[in-house]
Amino acid sequence: MNFFKRKTTWTNSEIALLKICLVSCGITAGILFGDNIRNLLPLFFWIYIVTGLFIGYLWIIKSRK
Repeated sequence: MNFFKRKTTWTNSEIALLKICLVSCGITAGILFGDNIRNLLPLFFWIYIVTGLFIGYLWIIKSRK
């Protein structure tokens, strides 16, 4: 199955819609499962820090090329 081998391009507006979708999903989950998610807040915080630093590193590397 070659579904995952296909190359596609995304415009900025399409990526923005994807981000809005993901943020709204997160807000909905926070409203519905707020008490359960509150216990996992330190884990989410560290995931945010690690991925943010990694994306920043990639951004710096790509901007130098």
